[in-house]
Amino acid sequence: MNPALKDKKGFSLFELILALLIGSLVIFGSFSLMNDYLSGYAFLANRKSALSDIKHAVNRIASELIVLETSDISNISSTRLDFTDEDGNLTHYRLDAVGPDLAIFRDGDLLVDRVRDFEIAYMDGNGNALPALPSSINAIRKIGVRIESQPLDQEGTIIIKKIITPRHFIGYENFTFE
Repeated sequence: MNPALKDKKGFSLFELILALLIGSLVIFGSFSLMNDYLSGYAFLANRKSALSDIKHAVNRIASELIVLETSDISNISSTRLDFTDEDGNLTHYRLDAVGPDLAIFRDGDLLVDRVRDFEIAYMDGNGNALPALPSSINAIRKIGVRIESQPLDQEGTIIIKKIITPRHFIGYENFTFE
């Protein structure tokens, strides 16, 4: 080998290309991991927000239904409940369209949007389903609320169900006192 070339310090072209290739792979891998992390975070944040919205709506409905009396209910259907609230105001829980989507409203107030399905089930004291007809109002002892929501990411659905037994609906007609 030529002694003049042997004394020169530095990297060869091959070593520089190899270092650039390894550095590029490390940077690409880092960006890929960061992108996956951010996508996962956005997915979880969206699901948490949708779940929180649905839970809030169900709990709000339950808190009002728990204090109902049978005489407070004026009309029922599988997607609507009309009743007189504690303050004497006529109140409606209903499913309605907002643009292309469905939403649940309490009177004119939006409770939750991006709803796929909203169902109100009426049951007797034994948990047997009653028809959602005004003629069934006096037999109602439990009210089931089911909300199915579609999160923004359109992946899967979130379903929350709750059965409410209004305090004043607990029937004592089957009990005998001695």
